[in-house]
Amino acid sequence: MKKVDVQGTKTWIVSPLPADSELADCTKAVAAIHGGKEALCPQTLGELTRSREVTERGCISSNDSVKAAGKMSYGDIAIELLFDPTDAAGQKALLDAFEANTPVLIAFEAPNKPATTGKNGTIVYTKAMITGDGIAFPANDVIGYNVTLSPYGGFNRCPAA
Repeated sequence: MKKVDVQGTKTWIVSPLPADSELADCTKAVAAIHGGKEALCPQTLGELTRSREVTERGCISSNDSVKAAGKMSYGDIAIELLFDPTDAAGQKALLDAFEANTPVLIAFEAPNKPATTGKNGTIVYTKAMITGDGIAFPANDVIGYNVTLSPYGGFNRCPAA
C-alpha cells in the first residue's frame, strides 16, 4: 500500500470556469488548473464528501422492505488559510468570486509527483460556489482567512503524471 502525505498539497483556484470539455480531459484540466491561482499556506483543506439520500419502504403485510437510493449530494468544503493581505492571487481570487457570486474550480494537488516526469501530483477538483468567507482573529494565534465552498457537478480526479 502506498501512502500520500498531506504536507505539500497545493490548493488551486480557477476563475472563470473552464469549459466542460476541458474539464473532462485530464491533460486539459491539469493545464487549466496550473494556469489558475494558488491559494497559499492552507491550514486545513476540509473534506470532500458526497452522499445519497436513501428511502426505505416497508410492507404492512410482512417485515419485508426495499430501499431506493436518491440523487447524489455534495457536502460543503471548509478551507482555512493564513490571512495574507498581500496575496493578490489565491485569496484575492476567492474573495472576488464570493463578492461577484461567480463559481470557481477548486483543485487540490497532492505532493505525489512522479520523479521521472514531475508534471503533477494526483489532482482532485470540482466546481463550487463560495457560500461564505471570514477573517478569524483567535487569541494567541495568527489571523486566518476562512472560506466555505459548496461543490457541484461531481468530484474529478486526474492521476499523478
